[in-house]
Amino acid sequence: MTQRILITLASLLLALSACATNPTPPPTQIDQQPGVNLPVNYQTEYVQYARVERSDGTVRDLYISPDALRNYRRGGSLPDYTTVVIEGYDAALDENGEFLRDEQGQFVKGEPFEALHVIQKRNDWTTTDFESAARTGNWNFGSFDRISGQNFDESLTACSNCHNGTPQTDFLYSRILLDQYAQSELVQYFYCNLRGRAVC
Repeated sequence: MTQRILITLASLLLALSACATNPTPPPTQIDQQPGVNLPVNYQTEYVQYARVERSDGTVRDLYISPDALRNYRRGGSLPDYTTVVIEGYDAALDENGEFLRDEQGQFVKGEPFEALHVIQKRNDWTTTDFESAARTGNWNFGSFDRISGQNFDESLTACSNCHNGTPQTDFLYSRILLDQYAQSELVQYFYCNLRGRAVC
């Protein structure tokens, strides 16, 4: 009898462990289709962990799926279905054409970029999920029109080629910012002296 109870408890613990390390797919997404999809309501359901500003006046807010953040805190790795959404903005300008800054010295957000960028990690991608032969570990990329949520017309091969330079951080440039957020629960701020989409 005792042996049967121990086997049952062991099976239960194994099942709970599997649930903790293998999160369910993200919530409803816009127009389920091959490849990466745009998560619905990411601004309220996801966690903003960082803001990255560049010297040319661009602002990027980075959001991560909550299941991924919870698993990352427990185990230090990013599980399948980790999803990061990146919003982009131009900094607002004053009457002299200078960048407006708030009391903390950060740019005041102005016009949003046309596209939202999404990066998602999965081990069950198929060939039809990718737009080209480019690969970046278990990650895939998506670009979406901010207003309609439909695919934005731009090549994603450059995204893959760029992120391939960071295998030591699981192909995420913002990994150190995510580490700091996971420890502090404060949105991390980083100012980059580079311009455009050059690597910070």
